[in-house]
Amino acid sequence: MRHKDEKKFDAICNAAISLINEIGFAQASMSKIAKRAEVSPASIYTYFENKEDMLVQLYIQGKRKMMMFIMQDYNPDLSIETSTKTIFKKVFQFAIEHNDFFAFTEQFSNSPLIHCVKEETQDLFIPLMEMVEKAKKDNIIRDLPMELITVFSFFPIMQLSKAHLIGEIKVDDKLLDTAVDLAWRAITV
Repeated sequence: MRHKDEKKFDAICNAAISLINEIGFAQASMSKIAKRAEVSPASIYTYFENKEDMLVQLYIQGKRKMMMFIMQDYNPDLSIETSTKTIFKKVFQFAIEHNDFFAFTEQFSNSPLIHCVKEETQDLFIPLMEMVEKAKKDNIIRDLPMELITVFSFFPIMQLSKAHLIGEIKVDDKLLDTAVDLAWRAITV
């Protein structure tokens, strides 16, 4: 078994994400990723079984990183409104600060591979789902399926960050507060 080098692993992951963002999933071959990472193509197979495994693992790794980021200061003693609005702002902040990963996840989410990770990534969102379920039970958030709540709350924040990243709109604190308030009102009773 070959030795796994953390720096080499990071170089491969970063190269894969940046190359995929530039040329897409289909065109980003393992040899192109290896060249970008400045490693041999065989090195990639020390860390990943194949290209699909690499893409799936990158997505899961990024989602885990995002959840840790948005939940790091979560305080269950705060009101559900304050907690939720803080999480919305952190989703925006994460998308801006980690825009390479954000663009990668957009592509991944629109690919057939998304069905390979549904079960694996659902566990990452348990704290959010528990918070939403409690708010539903307390009649604060509408009693709707989680997917619909996500579409009307998180997706608009993510779209706003996309628009900000490509320069369609300049999001300042006031505009972000307005967007967060709209997302909150879309899901509340």
